[in-house]
Amino acid sequence: MRLRLCAGAALAAALVYGPISGQTTVLDEDFNSGVIPPPGWSEINRGMTAGWEDDIAQFAFHDDFTGASDVDLLSPVFDLSGLTQAYLHAVQVQTFSQFRDTNEVRISLDGGLSFVTVYSESGSIDGSQSLEADLSAYAGLTGVQLSFYYSGTFANEWRIDTAVVDDLPFQPPKRWPNLPTDFRPVDGFFEGFDTLGQTVPPHLAVNALDAVSREADPEAWCNLGQNAPCLEPSSGQNALEMGLKPGSAALHDVANALVIGLDGSGATYSRVDFLARQHQEEPHPDDGVFLSLDGESWVPLLTDWELALGVGNEDWTPLSVDLNDAGLDLSSTFYLAFSQSDDFPYAELDGVGIDEISIGGAPSLRLDFDQVTNGQLTNLTVSGATPGSVVTLAWSFEAGPFLTPYGWASIGQPYTVISNPRADAAGQVVKTIFVPNVAVGLTIYLQALEFTAFGTGIFTNPMTAVVQ
Repeated sequence: MRLRLCAGAALAAALVYGPISGQTTVLDEDFNSGVIPPPGWSEINRGMTAGWEDDIAQFAFHDDFTGASDVDLLSPVFDLSGLTQAYLHAVQVQTFSQFRDTNEVRISLDGGLSFVTVYSESGSIDGSQSLEADLSAYAGLTGVQLSFYYSGTFANEWRIDTAVVDDLPFQPPKRWPNLPTDFRPVDGFFEGFDTLGQTVPPHLAVNALDAVSREADPEAWCNLGQNAPCLEPSSGQNALEMGLKPGSAALHDVANALVIGLDGSGATYSRVDFLARQHQEEPHPDDGVFLSLDGESWVPLLTDWELALGVGNEDWTPLSVDLNDAGLDLSSTFYLAFSQSDDFPYAELDGVGIDEISIGGAPSLRLDFDQVTNGQLTNLTVSGATPGSVVTLAWSFEAGPFLTPYGWASIGQPYTVISNPRADAAGQVVKTIFVPNVAVGLTIYLQALEFTAFGTGIFTNPMTAVVQ
């Protein structure tokens, strides 16, 4: 979720870029004084608004809700005469980017009488982002001023933080710095997270990062059960949860990823099946399922959680991706990432959950059914159960979820137990039931629960049937 008044986390320039020997810094402004323009800075306001303003003593902020805007926020004059190259590094926050007219970085050599544009923002993604501009054309000159130029007539918000001009080219941080150290065979891979306890095994790697700096962020939430009990697993006790830390009031953009180490040697399967759940997601470049051979370059297999799961759908939903769609040679080791970025606590208007990841016929518990017709028989089939285990089949006229001793059920209360059969030698249950004479068009919610030998329970995927 995006806030109009974003309480984003300030990023110190040293955190983003790191101390490097020989660095020459000629401008360093964090906009934390509570006064905009900051001391030494100035403003040229040709519009009808208040111009640039302070935002929680953390950002220089501009919007255009109050009329036409045409404003330069000018830095102090600085000297580049001793440099052979120069770069601007800053953090920006975009809000309502679809309504942007102009967000530019400009250079003036005559005290603001004229300007040359060195950077123009054109991205369509809201949230915290890095802003990088090459100023090397002005290296060797004196009397240089930098401007953040804003113009517009409606809605777009632009925030600037930690503006630094130095002689160091931008070195992009790794997208996901934490990578697995072990690789599991692709064929038969299964991860339901319920056997992990509080340990993250070496074939999995957790990334919980600030979305811009890619440094570890204590408010980022990438939880498999190692941080805290999971809030809403599809079955069992654990799932992958990605978002801001539940209950956090430090609303800012974080980036999370679970990276899985896989070995494709001799693999015959390529389809990855999993369950996913989203809470009012917005698109972000970090969102989706990605592949990488080296942990540096990532190729998307899925890129929009809300679109993939259905706008407004917050139920656990089965999804599939095909590893071959990436066009990579997966005959050796590689990385598979499930990732997400947003700025609200998990399950509180934001967040993505993942569960029951399987490749190539792994024991993924699944419920299927035939068409449900008024007054007719239909078959319910559960596959992937442990042979001999008890499987409870249930249905309800109400949508869930509700919390049970075995995790979150996706059907609602009250519910009716259909039967409690045991899975056959193939791990399958087939139950033929009579559909009662109810109104055509009525929605029925179905789910099954397998009881394991460890005293726990694993839910199948939920199914929705509309009576024909």
